[in-house]
Amino acid sequence: MGSGLRGFATGLAPFQFANNLTLAGIATPPPSPETMAQWIYLNKDKGAFVGLQVLGFELPRNASAAAVRAAFFCFYYWLDHHLSQKDKDWLRFGTIFTEQLLCKVGRWEK
Repeated sequence: MGSGLRGFATGLAPFQFANNLTLAGIATPPPSPETMAQWIYLNKDKGAFVGLQVLGFELPRNASAAAVRAAFFCFYYWLDHHLSQKDKDWLRFGTIFTEQLLCKVGRWEK
């Protein structure tokens, strides 16, 4: 996907490895919101998709790419608007942070 790293193709372990390379400044740029939303759409069995559902987005298992993208954009841009710049810097806010936060939200129900 966006970074050209194979880790964004499939699977959670290579995905997280690619994310860590990006956060370490080894691989740039981080995935765009569009790229991250597409990854979530293609990996509906992972925590980020469940996190969107827990937050109240009506996303059935057969949700379209457009529906998943809209839900992710709503959450991502809500955080972008409401977090202070200081908080964004401390959290390293971006698409990677947002996807990881959604995974944690998905675990709240367990």
